[in-house]
Amino acid sequence: MATLVEATSSQQFEDLLSKAGKFLTVVHFQAAWAPQCSQMNDVMGELAKENKHTMFVKLEAEAVPEVSEKYEITSVPTFLFFKVSLITSVPTFLFFKVSLITSVPILPLL
Repeated sequence: MATLVEATSSQQFEDLLSKAGKFLTVVHFQAAWAPQCSQMNDVMGELAKENKHTMFVKLEAEAVPEVSEKYEITSVPTFLFFKVSLITSVPTFLFFKVSLITSVPILPLL
């Protein structure tokens, strides 16, 4: 399944979540004007290649405000993780992989 797709509407976003079913879905709320979002898109591309059972979704936060409001997105980049529904614990391997790719130490919040 490992894919990196961009959701451009609320309906498309909901369809992607439904399609993913029981598989992990990582959603990157981004903005074109934020350089750190561009860097994270590169990271998501690398992660998509290596994680075959995970769907990676990019969503322009300001272009799809109904989704951003639903999940209370107030800054970018923001990542949400879904597995059937929104989950609050993040797979630790993602933090370490992002650290390796970006050379920035990132630790999960406990």
